[in-house]
Order: sequence, then structure tokens, then C-alpha cells
Amino acid sequence: MPTTRVTRLVGLATAVRRRVVAVLLAAVMTGPGLTACREVGPRSGSPDAVECAALGALLDTLDPRNGPAVLLDSTAGAPWRTPAAAAHAYAVLRRALPTLAPSTWASYVARNARPSAGCPPRPTRRRLVLQPGRRRDLDAFVLEGQSLTLPDGRDRFWTAFQARYPGARGFLDASRVGVGAEDRQALLWLEYSCAGLCGRSAYVLLERGPFGPFSRWVPVAGALGMVH
Repeated sequence: MPTTRVTRLVGLATAVRRRVVAVLLAAVMTGPGLTACREVGPRSGSPDAVECAALGALLDTLDPRNGPAVLLDSTAGAPWRTPAAAAHAYAVLRRALPTLAPSTWASYVARNARPSAGCPPRPTRRRLVLQPGRRRDLDAFVLEGQSLTLPDGRDRFWTAFQARYPGARGFLDASRVGVGAEDRQALLWLEYSCAGLCGRSAYVLLERGPFGPFSRWVPVAGALGMVH
């Protein structure tokens, strides 16, 4: 066989092998329950693929009895104004989450220092997340000076919410995800709000194995939103 033809065949085989590897990696990073994100640095204003994978894994575990919800398209940022306040919050949270690593907390505080874009939702395994919800919509449902109830007695906010997002029972508000030094531990805050006296919030600690995107995030502990 001529040398030129052999070279071409080897080059074609290499290209095909690289394409197969790329497709497999894409499937791992954006498979069912995982959320696709831009690959950006941890200090940027948008979440990276590691953050969105951790959030997607947590959403997959939600109780289907909560009903369908929308995931807000941005984060609100954390309330701590000083390093001392953040250190106090860490000390309180460690009582409920004793394995929370300092590097994971430092990442969480840095990424939530200001509001930012959130992870775009994908269908979860239990189909609980319907679509992205705009945070600015929520702010417009009840304007300053308006009564919280309509003349017929219905709740003004939830009536407007259900008109804007038909089929949704409530909304999910997630923080940016703090990730530990070796990308094996993650922390995020998640709040679920629904009509009436329904709703809850918690910090959730997740862990995964040492194989990067081939290891799935698993929630291992939670603490009610006592310090957020």
C-alpha cells in the first residue's frame, strides 16, 4: 500500500477517535439531570460546568410531590458584607456540616459575592424543573405600594406567578456552587417557594469521586438555611 495512502488512513482514524472521545465527554457533561454550561473560569461572572453538574445532580433528587417548578435565571448573591460575617456563618454551618472544607466555603463565598447568571435548566429525571424563570418577573408581580391581596382575596404575587408560568407550582432559587480545592466537594444553597405557607431552604453538601466529569455528584448532607 502506498505510503501516502497509509498516512491518510492513519490521520482519518485519529480524527475519528478524537471525535468519539469528544462526543463521550459531552454526553457525560450534559447527560440526563446535568445542566449544560459554558466552560468558564471559577472567578468569572457565570457558573462553569462543574457548578451546573452539581446543581443538576441535586435537582434530580427533589421530591416529586413538590410538583413542577421553574428555576430562576440568576442568583441573588450572599448577604455577608464583611469577612468577619462570612467567618461567623462558616462556624455556624460547620456545626451542621462538620466535613465542610475551608476551600469549599471560600469558593462559595467568592462566587456568591455578587448576583450573577444562573445555570440554565434542563429536564430533570423526575421532570420537576419546567423552564427558566426570570428574577425580574418576580419583582414586578407586586409593585411598591400595592396590596398583597387582590380585591377577590387571592394572593397577588402567586396569582401573577401562575399566570406567567402556567403549570408551575413554585420556583427554585439556587446560589452559585462553591467547589473545593480538588473539585470533589461542593456546597450550594437552594430555596423552594410555593403558594401559601409552602416552601423550604437549605445548604446542601455534595461529593464525588476522583474521576472528574466521570464521577457523579451525590448529596451527602444538608442544613436548613439558618445562616443565609
